[in-house]
Amino acid sequence: MILIACARSALFAIAETHAVDSERGLLQALKEKKIAYVLMDTSPAFDQWSQLSRQYEVRSTPTCIVLKPGQQEIRYTGSLDIPAGIDMLIKELTPDI
Repeated sequence: MILIACARSALFAIAETHAVDSERGLLQALKEKKIAYVLMDTSPAFDQWSQLSRQYEVRSTPTCIVLKPGQQEIRYTGSLDIPAGIDMLIKELTPDI
């Protein structure tokens, strides 16, 4: 997590200068800050997210859908509903001690 925070901070610092106006410039700025990067095609992940969003009729974010075999899906939406739903799920799955 620390590495992500450092990279995120570096990206914000680069953006604040407004000195980078191209992908090539961004890659050079990252190199100068000794931030390793890997270019990758994210379209397969976005295609899958899009398909899942349609399949489960996700209309807003954040949305959390819990699937239990043989049962109807449970849907939680919003920043208050999702943590409460996850807490209930943890209690349900945690044996009484």
